[in-house]
Amino acid sequence: MCLRPLLISLTSLTLAQADSPPPGDLKAEAIALTLVEQQRERSAHRLLTEDLAPLAEGKVPGPDGRFYWAEITSPTESVIKRSRLDGSHVDTFARGFARPRALAFNHRGDLYVLDAPAVLGQETRLYHVVEGADTGWRAVTDMTASPWMRESYGKPSFPGQTAAIVPCLSTLSPTMVTLAFHPGTALTETWEELGMLADEARGLRLFTLEPAPERAVYQVSIGETVTNRAGIEALVFSDDGALYTPLKEGDALAWDGDPPHPLRPKTAEWFRENWRRLPEGVLLDLLGYPDQRLRLAAQNEIVRRHDYTILRNTALTDSRLQARLHAIWGCAQLARERDGESLQPIASLAGHPNAAVRAQTLKALGDTRAAFAREPLLRGLFDSDARVRFEAGMALHHLGRPQDLPDIIAFVAAQADTDSYQRFAGIRAMTGAARDWPDLLVDYQDHEKPAVRQALAVALRFLYDDLASASAPEEWEGFAPLIALLADTDESVAMEAARAIHDVAFPHPALLDALAKALETAPSPRRSFAARQLNANRLIGSEEAAARVVAYAADAKTPAVLRDEALKCLETWSAPLTHDPVLRTARPVPPGRKR
Repeated sequence: MCLRPLLISLTSLTLAQADSPPPGDLKAEAIALTLVEQQRERSAHRLLTEDLAPLAEGKVPGPDGRFYWAEITSPTESVIKRSRLDGSHVDTFARGFARPRALAFNHRGDLYVLDAPAVLGQETRLYHVVEGADTGWRAVTDMTASPWMRESYGKPSFPGQTAAIVPCLSTLSPTMVTLAFHPGTALTETWEELGMLADEARGLRLFTLEPAPERAVYQVSIGETVTNRAGIEALVFSDDGALYTPLKEGDALAWDGDPPHPLRPKTAEWFRENWRRLPEGVLLDLLGYPDQRLRLAAQNEIVRRHDYTILRNTALTDSRLQARLHAIWGCAQLARERDGESLQPIASLAGHPNAAVRAQTLKALGDTRAAFAREPLLRGLFDSDARVRFEAGMALHHLGRPQDLPDIIAFVAAQADTDSYQRFAGIRAMTGAARDWPDLLVDYQDHEKPAVRQALAVALRFLYDDLASASAPEEWEGFAPLIALLADTDESVAMEAARAIHDVAFPHPALLDALAKALETAPSPRRSFAARQLNANRLIGSEEAAARVVAYAADAKTPAVLRDEALKCLETWSAPLTHDPVLRTARPVPPGRKR
Protein backbone atom coordinates (compact mmCIF):
# COMPACT_ATOMS: atom_id res chain seq x y z
CA MET A 1 0.00 0.00 0.00
CA CYS A 2 1.30 3.46 -0.88
CA LEU A 3 1.24 5.76 2.12
CA ARG A 4 1.02 9.52 1.77
CA PRO A 5 3.21 11.30 4.34
CA LEU A 6 1.09 12.93 7.03
CA LEU A 7 1.96 16.33 8.48
CA ILE A 8 1.76 15.93 12.25
CA SER A 9 1.04 18.82 14.60
CA LEU A 10 2.32 17.89 18.07
CA THR A 11 0.87 19.51 21.17
CA SER A 12 1.82 18.64 24.74
CA LEU A 13 -1.13 18.44 27.12
CA THR A 14 0.25 20.93 29.64
CA LEU A 15 -1.07 23.62 31.96
CA ALA A 16 -1.61 25.98 29.05
CA GLN A 17 -4.69 23.93 28.15
CA ALA A 18 -6.22 23.99 31.62
CA ASP A 19 -8.82 26.67 32.50
CA SER A 20 -7.49 27.17 36.04
CA PRO A 21 -4.01 25.73 36.11
CA PRO A 22 -2.80 24.66 39.56
CA PRO A 23 0.87 25.33 40.32
CA GLY A 24 3.53 22.66 39.86
CA ASP A 25 4.66 20.35 37.07
CA LEU A 26 3.47 17.18 38.82
CA LYS A 27 -0.15 18.37 38.86
CA ALA A 28 0.13 19.38 35.27
CA GLU A 29 1.19 15.84 34.30
CA ALA A 30 -1.65 14.37 36.34
CA ILE A 31 -4.17 16.54 34.52
CA ALA A 32 -2.79 15.42 31.18
CA LEU A 33 -3.05 11.73 32.05
CA THR A 34 -6.53 12.21 33.49
CA LEU A 35 -7.67 13.68 30.19
CA VAL A 36 -6.25 10.69 28.35
CA GLU A 37 -7.88 8.18 30.70
CA GLN A 38 -11.22 9.94 30.27
CA GLN A 39 -10.91 9.69 26.50
CA ARG A 40 -9.86 6.04 26.73
CA GLU A 41 -12.99 5.20 28.73
CA ARG A 42 -15.32 7.31 26.57
CA SER A 43 -14.08 6.00 23.26
CA ALA A 44 -14.05 2.35 24.24
CA HIS A 45 -17.06 1.97 26.48
CA ARG A 46 -19.27 5.03 26.94
CA LEU A 47 -21.60 4.06 24.12
CA LEU A 48 -22.19 0.59 25.54
CA THR A 49 -24.84 2.14 27.85
CA GLU A 50 -24.27 3.35 31.39
CA ASP A 51 -25.33 0.15 33.17
CA LEU A 52 -22.65 -1.87 31.36
CA ALA A 53 -19.80 0.62 31.71
CA PRO A 54 -18.61 -0.67 35.13
CA LEU A 55 -18.22 -4.17 33.65
CA ALA A 56 -16.00 -2.90 30.83
CA GLU A 57 -12.89 -1.91 32.79
CA GLY A 58 -9.78 -3.44 31.24
CA LYS A 59 -11.82 -5.13 28.51
CA VAL A 60 -12.34 -4.63 24.79
CA PRO A 61 -15.86 -4.80 23.32
CA GLY A 62 -16.06 -7.16 20.36
CA PRO A 63 -18.49 -6.92 17.44
CA ASP A 64 -20.15 -10.17 18.56
CA GLY A 65 -21.60 -8.58 21.70
CA ARG A 66 -18.91 -9.82 24.08
CA PHE A 67 -16.09 -8.39 26.15
CA TYR A 68 -12.57 -9.71 25.54
CA TRP A 69 -9.60 -9.40 27.87
CA ALA A 70 -6.23 -10.92 28.75
CA GLU A 71 -5.81 -12.72 32.05
CA ILE A 72 -3.05 -14.64 33.81
CA THR A 73 -4.69 -17.93 34.76
CA SER A 74 -1.64 -19.93 35.84
CA PRO A 75 2.06 -19.44 36.54
CA THR A 76 2.84 -20.67 33.04
CA GLU A 77 0.68 -18.62 30.67
CA SER A 78 -1.86 -15.91 29.99
CA VAL A 79 -5.11 -16.50 28.12
CA ILE A 80 -7.70 -14.46 26.26
CA LYS A 81 -11.10 -14.66 27.91
CA ARG A 82 -14.51 -13.39 26.88
CA SER A 83 -17.96 -12.92 28.35
CA ARG A 84 -21.31 -11.50 27.43
CA LEU A 85 -21.70 -7.77 27.98
CA ASP A 86 -23.47 -8.42 31.28
CA GLY A 87 -20.43 -10.35 32.55
CA SER A 88 -22.00 -13.81 32.28
CA HIS A 89 -20.95 -16.86 30.24
CA VAL A 90 -17.21 -16.42 30.75
CA ASP A 91 -15.04 -18.76 28.72
CA THR A 92 -11.44 -19.06 27.52
CA PHE A 93 -11.20 -17.97 23.90
CA ALA A 94 -7.50 -18.67 23.25
CA ARG A 95 -4.40 -19.55 25.26
CA GLY A 96 -0.62 -19.66 25.25
CA PHE A 97 0.33 -15.97 25.62
CA ALA A 98 3.31 -14.56 27.50
CA ARG A 99 2.50 -10.89 28.18
CA PRO A 100 -0.42 -9.79 25.98
CA ARG A 101 -0.23 -6.00 25.87
CA ALA A 102 -3.00 -4.97 23.51
CA LEU A 103 -6.21 -6.39 22.06
CA ALA A 104 -7.91 -4.75 19.09
CA PHE A 105 -10.62 -5.61 16.55
CA ASN A 106 -10.40 -4.54 12.94
CA HIS A 107 -13.34 -3.53 10.75
CA ARG A 108 -14.00 -7.14 9.73
CA GLY A 109 -14.41 -8.29 13.34
CA ASP A 110 -11.03 -10.05 13.61
CA LEU A 111 -9.22 -9.95 16.95
CA TYR A 112 -5.52 -9.10 17.06
CA VAL A 113 -3.21 -9.37 20.04
CA LEU A 114 0.27 -7.99 20.58
CA ASP A 115 2.13 -10.43 22.82
CA ALA A 116 5.28 -9.07 24.47
CA PRO A 117 8.26 -11.33 25.22
CA ALA A 118 8.69 -12.69 28.73
CA VAL A 119 12.40 -13.28 28.16
CA LEU A 120 14.90 -10.52 27.44
CA GLY A 121 15.98 -10.40 23.81
CA GLN A 122 12.97 -12.22 22.34
CA GLU A 123 10.62 -10.55 19.88
CA THR A 124 7.12 -9.22 20.34
CA ARG A 125 4.59 -11.22 18.33
CA LEU A 126 1.47 -10.11 16.47
CA TYR A 127 -1.36 -12.68 16.44
CA HIS A 128 -4.66 -12.93 14.67
CA VAL A 129 -6.48 -14.74 17.48
CA VAL A 130 -9.20 -17.26 16.68
CA GLU A 131 -11.38 -19.42 18.92
CA GLY A 132 -9.62 -22.40 20.47
CA ALA A 133 -6.15 -21.26 19.38
CA ASP A 134 -3.03 -22.10 21.37
CA THR A 135 0.21 -20.28 20.49
CA GLY A 136 2.28 -22.91 22.30
CA TRP A 137 3.98 -20.51 24.73
CA ARG A 138 4.51 -21.63 28.34
CA ALA A 139 6.70 -20.23 31.11
CA VAL A 140 9.45 -22.82 31.57
CA THR A 141 12.61 -23.38 33.60
CA ASP A 142 14.91 -23.15 30.58
CA MET A 143 13.40 -21.32 27.62
CA THR A 144 16.36 -21.93 25.30
CA ALA A 145 15.94 -25.73 25.61
CA SER A 146 12.13 -25.71 25.35
CA PRO A 147 10.05 -26.54 22.25
CA TRP A 148 9.21 -22.83 22.05
CA MET A 149 12.81 -22.10 21.05
CA ARG A 150 14.12 -25.42 19.70
CA GLU A 151 11.07 -26.03 17.51
CA SER A 152 10.33 -22.36 16.73
CA TYR A 153 6.80 -22.17 18.07
CA GLY A 154 7.16 -18.39 18.31
CA LYS A 155 7.92 -17.84 14.62
CA PRO A 156 5.47 -17.14 11.78
CA SER A 157 4.26 -20.21 9.90
CA PHE A 158 6.89 -22.26 8.07
CA PRO A 159 7.01 -25.81 6.57
CA GLY A 160 7.59 -28.39 9.29
CA GLN A 161 6.22 -26.26 12.13
CA THR A 162 3.90 -28.09 14.50
CA ALA A 163 0.25 -28.06 13.45
CA ALA A 164 -0.92 -27.99 17.08
CA ILE A 165 -0.42 -24.22 17.38
CA VAL A 166 -1.71 -21.15 15.61
CA PRO A 167 1.50 -19.23 14.87
CA CYS A 168 1.97 -15.48 14.93
CA LEU A 169 1.54 -13.37 11.81
CA SER A 170 4.73 -11.45 12.39
CA THR A 171 7.55 -10.90 14.87
CA LEU A 172 8.29 -7.31 15.84
CA SER A 173 10.68 -5.27 17.93
CA PRO A 174 10.94 -6.40 21.60
CA THR A 175 10.00 -2.85 22.63
CA MET A 176 6.70 -2.82 20.71
CA VAL A 177 4.07 -2.04 23.35
CA THR A 178 0.63 -1.57 21.81
CA LEU A 179 -1.46 -1.49 18.66
CA ALA A 180 -4.69 0.10 17.49
CA PHE A 181 -6.76 0.24 14.33
CA HIS A 182 -7.88 3.51 12.83
CA PRO A 183 -11.58 3.75 13.83
CA GLY A 184 -12.60 5.31 10.52
CA THR A 185 -13.07 9.04 11.05
CA ALA A 186 -10.08 9.95 13.24
CA LEU A 187 -6.97 11.94 12.32
CA THR A 188 -6.99 12.07 8.51
CA GLU A 189 -8.95 10.41 5.73
CA THR A 190 -5.90 8.75 4.14
CA TRP A 191 -5.40 6.44 7.15
CA GLU A 192 -8.87 4.87 7.27
CA GLU A 193 -7.76 1.29 6.56
CA LEU A 194 -4.53 1.33 8.55
CA GLY A 195 -3.34 0.07 11.89
CA MET A 196 -0.81 1.64 14.23
CA LEU A 197 1.99 0.12 16.29
CA ALA A 198 3.67 1.96 19.15
CA ASP A 199 7.28 1.11 19.89
CA GLU A 200 8.48 2.26 23.29
CA ALA A 201 11.97 2.90 21.93
CA ARG A 202 11.34 3.84 18.29
CA GLY A 203 8.06 5.72 18.07
CA LEU A 204 4.83 5.23 16.11
CA ARG A 205 4.54 3.19 12.91
CA LEU A 206 1.76 2.32 10.48
CA PHE A 207 0.90 -1.19 9.30
CA THR A 208 -1.55 -2.92 6.99
CA LEU A 209 -3.12 -6.37 6.98
CA GLU A 210 -3.88 -7.89 3.62
CA PRO A 211 -5.36 -11.36 2.94
CA ALA A 212 -2.71 -13.65 1.49
CA PRO A 213 -3.65 -14.98 -1.96
CA GLU A 214 -5.65 -18.22 -1.72
CA ARG A 215 -5.09 -18.38 2.04
CA ALA A 216 -7.09 -17.48 5.14
CA VAL A 217 -4.08 -15.91 6.85
CA TYR A 218 -3.19 -12.22 6.71
CA GLN A 219 0.07 -10.68 5.53
CA VAL A 220 1.50 -7.89 7.66
CA SER A 221 3.20 -4.95 5.99
CA ILE A 222 4.96 -2.48 8.26
CA GLY A 223 4.77 1.01 6.79
CA GLU A 224 6.27 4.38 7.50
CA THR A 225 7.35 5.72 10.86
CA VAL A 226 5.05 8.58 11.82
CA THR A 227 7.23 9.82 14.67
CA ASN A 228 10.42 8.69 16.37
CA ARG A 229 9.13 9.96 19.71
CA ALA A 230 10.16 7.36 22.30
CA GLY A 231 8.21 6.37 25.39
CA ILE A 232 4.71 5.97 23.88
CA GLU A 233 2.76 3.49 26.03
CA ALA A 234 -0.79 3.55 24.65
CA LEU A 235 -2.88 4.72 21.70
CA VAL A 236 -6.21 6.36 22.56
CA PHE A 237 -8.54 7.89 19.97
CA SER A 238 -10.69 10.69 21.34
CA ASP A 239 -14.30 11.44 20.46
CA ASP A 240 -13.22 14.26 18.15
CA GLY A 241 -10.70 12.09 16.27
CA ALA A 242 -7.43 13.19 17.90
CA LEU A 243 -4.91 10.58 18.99
CA TYR A 244 -3.66 10.68 22.57
CA THR A 245 -0.44 8.91 23.49
CA PRO A 246 0.46 8.57 27.18
CA LEU A 247 4.23 8.56 27.67
CA LYS A 248 6.41 6.45 29.91
CA GLU A 249 7.70 9.47 31.81
CA GLY A 250 4.17 10.43 32.88
CA ASP A 251 3.20 13.09 30.36
CA ALA A 252 0.97 12.70 27.31
CA LEU A 253 0.84 14.00 23.76
CA ALA A 254 -2.04 14.85 21.45
CA TRP A 255 -1.75 14.24 17.71
CA ASP A 256 -3.83 15.75 14.95
CA GLY A 257 -4.15 15.04 11.25
CA ASP A 258 -3.46 17.59 8.55
CA PRO A 259 -5.83 17.85 6.82
CA PRO A 260 -8.27 16.46 9.43
CA HIS A 261 -10.87 13.88 8.48
CA PRO A 262 -13.98 15.79 7.25
CA LEU A 263 -16.34 13.69 9.40
CA ARG A 264 -14.58 14.31 12.70
CA PRO A 265 -16.93 17.09 13.90
CA LYS A 266 -19.98 14.97 13.04
CA THR A 267 -18.53 11.93 14.86
CA ALA A 268 -17.91 14.05 17.96
CA GLU A 269 -21.55 15.20 17.85
CA TRP A 270 -22.78 11.61 17.77
CA PHE A 271 -20.70 10.82 20.85
CA ARG A 272 -22.63 13.52 22.71
CA GLU A 273 -26.05 12.14 21.75
CA ASN A 274 -28.36 10.27 24.11
CA TRP A 275 -28.42 6.98 22.23
CA ARG A 276 -31.39 5.57 24.05
CA ARG A 277 -33.54 8.27 22.50
CA LEU A 278 -32.35 7.88 18.92
CA PRO A 279 -35.05 6.70 16.46
CA GLU A 280 -34.60 3.32 14.80
CA GLY A 281 -34.06 4.95 11.42
CA VAL A 282 -31.11 6.91 12.76
CA LEU A 283 -29.62 3.79 14.32
CA LEU A 284 -30.03 2.01 11.00
CA ASP A 285 -28.10 4.77 9.25
CA LEU A 286 -25.35 4.55 11.86
CA LEU A 287 -24.89 0.80 11.27
CA GLY A 288 -23.11 1.82 8.08
CA TYR A 289 -21.36 4.94 9.41
CA PRO A 290 -17.66 5.17 8.52
CA ASP A 291 -16.54 5.09 12.18
CA GLN A 292 -16.27 1.62 13.77
CA ARG A 293 -17.04 2.95 17.26
CA LEU A 294 -20.39 4.40 16.22
CA ARG A 295 -21.34 1.35 14.16
CA LEU A 296 -20.78 -0.86 17.20
CA ALA A 297 -22.71 1.53 19.41
CA ALA A 298 -25.67 1.45 17.00
CA GLN A 299 -25.55 -2.36 16.89
CA ASN A 300 -25.51 -2.62 20.68
CA GLU A 301 -28.41 -0.19 21.07
CA ILE A 302 -30.55 -2.08 18.54
CA VAL A 303 -29.73 -5.35 20.34
CA ARG A 304 -30.62 -3.74 23.68
CA ARG A 305 -34.04 -2.93 22.20
CA HIS A 306 -34.38 -6.55 21.02
CA ASP A 307 -35.20 -5.34 17.53
CA TYR A 308 -34.39 -8.44 15.53
CA THR A 309 -36.50 -7.25 12.57
CA ILE A 310 -34.37 -4.22 11.74
CA LEU A 311 -31.19 -6.28 12.03
CA ARG A 312 -32.58 -9.08 9.87
CA ASN A 313 -33.77 -6.69 7.15
CA THR A 314 -30.46 -4.83 7.16
CA ALA A 315 -28.49 -8.07 6.86
CA LEU A 316 -30.64 -9.24 3.95
CA THR A 317 -31.11 -6.07 1.92
CA ASP A 318 -28.72 -3.25 2.88
CA SER A 319 -26.23 -2.31 0.16
CA ARG A 320 -23.63 -1.10 2.68
CA LEU A 321 -21.17 -3.89 3.52
CA GLN A 322 -20.34 -2.69 7.04
CA ALA A 323 -24.05 -2.31 7.87
CA ARG A 324 -24.65 -5.89 6.73
CA LEU A 325 -21.80 -7.24 8.85
CA HIS A 326 -22.92 -5.44 12.00
CA ALA A 327 -26.47 -6.61 11.38
CA ILE A 328 -25.27 -10.23 11.10
CA TRP A 329 -23.31 -9.88 14.34
CA GLY A 330 -26.32 -8.31 16.05
CA CYS A 331 -28.64 -11.09 14.87
CA ALA A 332 -26.22 -13.67 16.24
CA GLN A 333 -26.03 -11.84 19.56
CA LEU A 334 -29.82 -11.88 19.91
CA ALA A 335 -30.04 -15.52 18.82
CA ARG A 336 -27.52 -16.47 21.51
CA GLU A 337 -29.12 -14.51 24.29
CA ARG A 338 -32.87 -14.67 23.67
CA ASP A 339 -35.09 -17.72 23.48
CA GLY A 340 -37.12 -17.90 20.31
CA GLU A 341 -34.66 -16.01 18.11
CA SER A 342 -32.94 -17.86 15.28
CA LEU A 343 -30.55 -17.16 12.44
CA GLN A 344 -32.68 -19.19 10.04
CA PRO A 345 -34.13 -16.03 8.40
CA ILE A 346 -30.62 -14.90 7.36
CA ALA A 347 -29.08 -18.33 6.68
CA SER A 348 -29.43 -17.70 2.94
CA LEU A 349 -26.59 -15.15 3.26
CA ALA A 350 -24.21 -18.13 3.38
CA GLY A 351 -24.59 -18.05 -0.41
CA HIS A 352 -24.27 -14.26 -0.82
CA PRO A 353 -22.06 -12.98 -3.68
CA ASN A 354 -19.83 -11.07 -1.24
CA ALA A 355 -17.23 -13.32 0.44
CA ALA A 356 -17.14 -11.24 3.65
CA VAL A 357 -20.90 -11.64 4.07
CA ARG A 358 -20.67 -15.38 3.47
CA ALA A 359 -17.80 -15.76 5.94
CA GLN A 360 -19.44 -13.80 8.76
CA THR A 361 -22.75 -15.60 8.23
CA LEU A 362 -21.07 -19.00 8.62
CA LYS A 363 -19.20 -17.76 11.67
CA ALA A 364 -22.47 -16.57 13.22
CA LEU A 365 -24.18 -19.89 12.47
CA GLY A 366 -21.44 -21.76 14.31
CA ASP A 367 -21.40 -19.28 17.18
CA THR A 368 -25.12 -19.76 17.80
CA ARG A 369 -24.91 -23.57 17.47
CA ALA A 370 -27.64 -23.47 14.84
CA ALA A 371 -28.32 -27.15 14.14
CA PHE A 372 -30.06 -26.40 10.84
CA ALA A 373 -26.83 -24.86 9.53
CA ARG A 374 -24.81 -28.02 8.87
CA GLU A 375 -25.58 -28.10 5.15
CA PRO A 376 -24.44 -24.52 4.40
CA LEU A 377 -21.37 -25.10 6.55
CA LEU A 378 -20.43 -28.24 4.61
CA ARG A 379 -20.88 -26.33 1.35
CA GLY A 380 -18.73 -23.57 2.79
CA LEU A 381 -15.79 -25.98 3.14
CA PHE A 382 -15.43 -25.89 -0.64
CA ASP A 383 -16.14 -22.19 -1.23
CA SER A 384 -13.97 -20.31 -3.72
CA ASP A 385 -12.80 -17.94 -0.95
CA ALA A 386 -10.23 -19.11 1.61
CA ARG A 387 -11.68 -17.08 4.47
CA VAL A 388 -15.14 -18.54 3.89
CA ARG A 389 -13.66 -22.05 3.98
CA PHE A 390 -11.86 -21.20 7.21
CA GLU A 391 -15.03 -19.96 8.94
CA ALA A 392 -16.95 -23.03 7.77
CA GLY A 393 -14.35 -25.35 9.29
CA MET A 394 -14.27 -23.40 12.55
CA ALA A 395 -18.07 -23.50 12.81
CA LEU A 396 -18.17 -27.25 12.22
CA HIS A 397 -16.25 -27.72 15.46
CA HIS A 398 -19.56 -26.89 17.14
CA LEU A 399 -21.97 -28.46 14.66
CA GLY A 400 -20.10 -31.27 12.91
CA ARG A 401 -21.33 -34.86 13.12
CA PRO A 402 -19.64 -38.19 12.39
CA GLN A 403 -21.25 -38.40 8.96
CA ASP A 404 -19.53 -35.11 8.05
CA LEU A 405 -16.02 -36.56 8.39
CA PRO A 406 -15.56 -37.45 4.68
CA ASP A 407 -16.26 -33.85 3.65
CA ILE A 408 -14.05 -32.49 6.43
CA ILE A 409 -11.18 -34.79 5.46
CA ALA A 410 -11.55 -33.72 1.82
CA PHE A 411 -11.32 -30.10 2.98
CA VAL A 412 -8.13 -30.80 4.94
CA ALA A 413 -6.62 -32.67 2.00
CA ALA A 414 -7.27 -29.76 -0.35
CA GLN A 415 -5.51 -27.11 1.76
CA ALA A 416 -2.08 -25.74 1.01
CA ASP A 417 0.54 -26.79 3.54
CA THR A 418 1.42 -23.12 4.03
CA ASP A 419 -2.02 -22.08 5.31
CA SER A 420 -1.85 -22.69 9.05
CA TYR A 421 -5.29 -21.13 9.61
CA GLN A 422 -7.22 -23.37 7.23
CA ARG A 423 -5.31 -26.35 8.61
CA PHE A 424 -6.35 -25.36 12.13
CA ALA A 425 -9.96 -24.97 10.99
CA GLY A 426 -9.85 -28.47 9.53
CA ILE A 427 -8.49 -29.89 12.78
CA ARG A 428 -11.20 -28.09 14.75
CA ALA A 429 -13.83 -29.53 12.41
CA MET A 430 -12.40 -33.04 12.86
CA THR A 431 -12.51 -32.76 16.65
CA GLY A 432 -16.09 -31.54 16.51
CA ALA A 433 -17.31 -34.34 14.26
CA ALA A 434 -15.45 -37.06 16.22
CA ARG A 435 -15.85 -35.56 19.68
CA ASP A 436 -17.55 -38.59 21.20
CA TRP A 437 -16.15 -41.16 18.77
CA PRO A 438 -12.38 -40.73 18.28
CA ASP A 439 -12.19 -44.29 16.97
CA LEU A 440 -13.95 -43.07 13.80
CA LEU A 441 -10.71 -41.34 12.82
CA VAL A 442 -8.82 -44.62 12.47
CA ASP A 443 -10.01 -44.88 8.86
CA TYR A 444 -7.79 -41.94 7.93
CA GLN A 445 -4.44 -43.03 9.38
CA ASP A 446 -3.39 -44.33 5.96
CA HIS A 447 -4.72 -41.39 3.95
CA GLU A 448 -2.58 -40.61 0.92
CA LYS A 449 -2.12 -36.96 1.92
CA PRO A 450 0.46 -36.27 4.66
CA ALA A 451 -1.52 -33.13 5.58
CA VAL A 452 -4.49 -35.31 6.55
CA ARG A 453 -2.36 -37.68 8.62
CA GLN A 454 -0.71 -34.75 10.40
CA ALA A 455 -4.09 -33.17 11.11
CA LEU A 456 -5.30 -36.55 12.38
CA ALA A 457 -2.44 -36.69 14.92
CA VAL A 458 -3.28 -33.21 16.22
CA ALA A 459 -7.04 -33.89 16.30
CA LEU A 460 -6.43 -37.06 18.36
CA ARG A 461 -4.18 -35.06 20.68
CA PHE A 462 -6.90 -32.44 21.24
CA LEU A 463 -9.56 -35.10 21.82
CA TYR A 464 -7.28 -36.92 24.25
CA ASP A 465 -6.57 -33.68 26.13
CA ASP A 466 -10.31 -33.10 26.54
CA LEU A 467 -10.68 -36.57 28.09
CA ALA A 468 -7.51 -36.42 30.19
CA SER A 469 -8.23 -33.23 32.10
CA ALA A 470 -7.31 -34.81 35.46
CA SER A 471 -5.73 -38.18 34.64
CA ALA A 472 -5.06 -40.56 31.77
CA PRO A 473 -8.34 -42.05 30.54
CA GLU A 474 -8.90 -45.77 30.94
CA GLU A 475 -10.14 -46.19 27.38
CA TRP A 476 -7.44 -45.39 24.87
CA GLU A 477 -8.12 -47.64 21.89
CA GLY A 478 -9.64 -44.76 19.94
CA PHE A 479 -6.23 -43.10 20.03
CA ALA A 480 -4.35 -46.14 18.74
CA PRO A 481 -3.75 -44.52 15.29
CA LEU A 482 -1.10 -42.39 17.01
CA ILE A 483 1.01 -45.54 17.38
CA ALA A 484 0.85 -46.24 13.66
CA LEU A 485 1.59 -42.59 12.85
CA LEU A 486 4.82 -42.76 14.86
CA ALA A 487 6.24 -44.84 12.02
CA ASP A 488 4.86 -42.62 9.25
CA THR A 489 7.12 -42.12 6.26
CA ASP A 490 6.53 -38.37 6.42
CA GLU A 491 8.73 -36.84 9.13
CA SER A 492 6.25 -34.09 10.02
CA VAL A 493 3.48 -36.64 10.58
CA ALA A 494 5.64 -38.88 12.79
CA MET A 495 6.86 -35.86 14.75
CA GLU A 496 3.28 -34.69 15.33
CA ALA A 497 2.33 -38.15 16.61
CA ALA A 498 5.26 -38.08 19.04
CA ARG A 499 4.14 -34.68 20.33
CA ALA A 500 0.56 -35.90 20.63
CA ILE A 501 1.65 -38.81 22.83
CA HIS A 502 4.37 -37.12 24.86
CA ASP A 503 3.41 -33.45 25.29
CA VAL A 504 0.01 -33.91 26.94
CA ALA A 505 -0.32 -33.49 30.71
CA PHE A 506 -1.23 -37.14 31.35
CA PRO A 507 0.31 -39.44 28.70
CA HIS A 508 -1.45 -42.76 28.44
CA PRO A 509 0.84 -45.65 29.49
CA ALA A 510 0.06 -47.71 26.38
CA LEU A 511 0.80 -44.82 24.02
CA LEU A 512 3.88 -43.77 25.98
CA ASP A 513 5.17 -47.35 25.83
CA ALA A 514 4.86 -47.35 22.03
CA LEU A 515 6.85 -44.10 21.82
CA ALA A 516 9.49 -45.50 24.19
CA LYS A 517 9.89 -48.73 22.21
CA ALA A 518 10.28 -46.75 18.99
CA LEU A 519 13.70 -45.68 20.29
CA GLU A 520 14.78 -49.25 19.61
CA THR A 521 12.73 -50.12 16.54
CA ALA A 522 12.63 -46.77 14.74
CA PRO A 523 15.09 -44.27 16.28
CA SER A 524 14.70 -40.81 14.80
CA PRO A 525 17.65 -38.71 13.65
CA ARG A 526 15.63 -35.60 14.50
CA ARG A 527 16.67 -34.22 17.87
CA SER A 528 13.19 -33.08 18.95
CA PHE A 529 11.75 -36.53 18.10
CA ALA A 530 14.57 -38.51 19.72
CA ALA A 531 14.36 -36.38 22.87
CA ARG A 532 10.72 -37.42 23.27
CA GLN A 533 11.58 -41.07 22.64
CA LEU A 534 14.27 -40.89 25.32
CA ASN A 535 12.03 -39.08 27.78
CA ALA A 536 9.21 -41.58 27.21
CA ASN A 537 11.57 -44.29 28.45
CA ARG A 538 12.54 -42.13 31.43
CA LEU A 539 8.89 -41.50 32.29
CA ILE A 540 8.23 -45.27 32.24
CA GLY A 541 11.33 -45.88 34.37
CA SER A 542 11.53 -49.66 34.02
CA GLU A 543 14.68 -51.76 33.66
CA GLU A 544 13.64 -52.57 30.10
CA ALA A 545 13.31 -48.86 29.33
CA ALA A 546 16.72 -48.12 30.85
CA ALA A 547 18.27 -50.89 28.75
CA ARG A 548 16.86 -49.30 25.60
CA VAL A 549 18.46 -45.95 26.44
CA VAL A 550 21.80 -47.60 27.26
CA ALA A 551 21.79 -49.48 23.95
CA TYR A 552 20.89 -46.28 22.10
CA ALA A 553 23.74 -44.36 23.74
CA ALA A 554 26.21 -47.16 22.93
CA ASP A 555 25.17 -47.48 19.29
CA ALA A 556 27.89 -46.07 17.01
CA LYS A 557 25.19 -45.00 14.53
CA THR A 558 23.62 -42.64 17.06
CA PRO A 559 24.62 -39.02 16.26
CA ALA A 560 26.87 -37.43 18.87
CA VAL A 561 24.35 -34.80 19.92
CA LEU A 562 21.71 -37.49 20.52
CA ARG A 563 24.18 -39.70 22.34
CA ASP A 564 24.72 -36.77 24.72
CA GLU A 565 20.94 -36.52 25.18
CA ALA A 566 20.79 -40.22 26.05
CA LEU A 567 23.60 -39.91 28.58
CA LYS A 568 21.89 -36.95 30.23
CA CYS A 569 18.70 -39.03 30.40
CA LEU A 570 20.57 -41.83 32.18
CA GLU A 571 22.32 -39.42 34.55
CA THR A 572 18.98 -38.11 35.80
CA TRP A 573 17.14 -41.44 35.60
CA SER A 574 16.47 -41.66 39.34
CA ALA A 575 16.22 -37.90 40.01
CA PRO A 576 12.85 -36.48 41.10
CA LEU A 577 10.59 -35.82 38.11
CA THR A 578 9.76 -32.22 39.03
CA HIS A 579 10.29 -30.69 35.58
CA ASP A 580 10.08 -32.43 32.25
CA PRO A 581 13.46 -32.34 30.45
CA VAL A 582 11.81 -31.87 27.05
CA LEU A 583 8.92 -29.53 27.79
CA ARG A 584 10.78 -27.78 30.65
CA THR A 585 7.54 -27.52 32.62
CA ALA A 586 6.31 -29.27 35.74
CA ARG A 587 4.37 -32.46 35.06
CA PRO A 588 2.85 -35.16 37.27
CA VAL A 589 4.77 -38.38 37.91
CA PRO A 590 3.16 -41.10 35.74
CA PRO A 591 1.30 -43.73 37.79
CA GLY A 592 3.37 -46.90 38.26
CA ARG A 593 6.63 -45.18 37.30
CA LYS A 594 9.45 -47.52 38.32
CA ARG A 595 12.55 -45.99 39.87
